[in-house]
Amino acid sequence: MASIEIPQRGSQSETGSCTGAPAAAPAAYDSRYAFWALAIIFCINLSNYMDRFIMSILVEPVKREFGLSDAQAGLLTGLGFAFVYSLLILPVGRLSDRYSRKKILTGAIALWSLMSALCGAASNFVMLLLARTAVGVGEAVGVPAIHSMTSDIFPAKKRPMALSVMGLGGAVGATLGLLVGGLISQYYGWRWAFLSAASPGFLLALVVALFLREPARGQSDGVAAQAQQPVRGFWPTVRMLCARKAYFHVVVGVTLAAVGSMGANAWTPAFFMRIHHVPQAELGLWLTASQALGAFAGSLGGGWVCAKFYRPDGKTLLWVMGTSFLVAPMLGLFMVLAPAPHVALMALPVFTLMGSLWMGPFYTAQQELAGVRNRSTASGLGLMCFNLLGAGCGPLIVGVLSDTFDAAGMATPLRYALACSFAFLFLGLIHMLMASRTIGQDIQDARADA
Repeated sequence: MASIEIPQRGSQSETGSCTGAPAAAPAAYDSRYAFWALAIIFCINLSNYMDRFIMSILVEPVKREFGLSDAQAGLLTGLGFAFVYSLLILPVGRLSDRYSRKKILTGAIALWSLMSALCGAASNFVMLLLARTAVGVGEAVGVPAIHSMTSDIFPAKKRPMALSVMGLGGAVGATLGLLVGGLISQYYGWRWAFLSAASPGFLLALVVALFLREPARGQSDGVAAQAQQPVRGFWPTVRMLCARKAYFHVVVGVTLAAVGSMGANAWTPAFFMRIHHVPQAELGLWLTASQALGAFAGSLGGGWVCAKFYRPDGKTLLWVMGTSFLVAPMLGLFMVLAPAPHVALMALPVFTLMGSLWMGPFYTAQQELAGVRNRSTASGLGLMCFNLLGAGCGPLIVGVLSDTFDAAGMATPLRYALACSFAFLFLGLIHMLMASRTIGQDIQDARADA
C-alpha cells in the first residue's frame, strides 16, 4: 500500500513562516488508504452518535424510574449534554488546528465511551445528568479533529461525498442507538443499554491509535507548504470566520433549523409511544427501518448531489441545504398531525430522508469557508452553535411547550409542541438564501488565506 508522508513535529508543514512560494499541486491521492481511513472515521462518528442518541429511546423508562418531568427529560436528551459539548468544542477545535489530531481523537473516543458507560451506573437524576454532560466533553474533543482530518485526506471534488459518508456514520450510530437501546432496555433494563452502547468505543480508540495517520494540513488542496504560515490567535480566527458572511449565515441557518430538527429527533420516540401507543421494542424496529430508508439515503444523497453538480463557488451546497429546510418541516407537520399510527409511521422515513440532506453540505461548507489552517476551529464554532442552541435548546423547547400545553388542558400536548418546533427549519432556509449572495467570494478569500 502506498504511504502518505506524515510531517514530524517541527517540520515545515506544521511550523515556520510562509515562504510565499506558488501553490503546489495536491498530494497524490492514495485511494486505498483513503478508503480505509474513511471506514475508520465512519465508525468513529457511529460511536459518537450511538452514545449521544441512545438517551432518546431510553427517556421514558428513565423518566418513570426517577419521576422526572418533561422539562427534566429535555435536559437529559438535550441541554445537559449540549452545554458542556458546546462550551468546549471551540477551544478544543483550535487545539486540533495546532497539535496532533490523531492523539486528540484517540483520547476523546476513550473518554466519551467511559462516560457513556457511567450513565448506566447513575442512581439519581443529578448523577445521570453529570454523566451525560461528561459524554459531551469527550465528543467535543474529538469531532473537530474528525472533520479536519477528513478534509485533508480527500480533495475538494471528493470532499462532499467523504464528509457525507462521515455524516452517514452518525445516522447509523443514531439508528443503532435507538435499536440497541430499545431492545436491550425492554428485556434487560435501560442501564444495560448504556453499557452495551459504550463498549465498542474502547476497541475503536485502539484502532485509531494503531492505524489512522495524521495527514499533512492542506495536502489535498496543494497548499501543504503554504500552511506553514504563523497561525492566528484564537479570537482573531473567530472574528475572521464570523466576518465571512456566507459562513455566518450558514452557521446561523443550520443552528435555527437544528432547533426544530433536533427537538423532533429527541421526542419522536416518546411521541409514538404516548400518542400512538407503539411498544418500545417495536418502535425501535420502526425507527431503525426509517433511518435505513431515510437518513442513510439522505446523508449520502446530499453528498452525491454536491459532488455530481460540484461548483467551486459552493452554491450547490446551499441549494441542497435549502431544499432540506423547505421540504422537511412540511413532511414533519404531516407526520405529527396524522391521526392514524400507520400513516405517521410511513411518513417518518420520508421526513427523515429530507431532514438529512443538509448534513454533508454543511460540514463541507464550513471546511471550504475556513482555510486549511482553520478547519478544526471552523468546525468547532459551527458545531458549538448547532449543539448549544440546536441540539441543546431544541429538545428542551419541545419539552417546555409540551408541559405548557398540558397545563392548559390541551389533548396530546406533545403533538402540538412538535408541530410548533418545525417553524425553525423555515428560518434556516432564509439564511441559506442570504448566504448565497457572498459564498463564491468568501470561498475565494478562504483559499487565498491558505
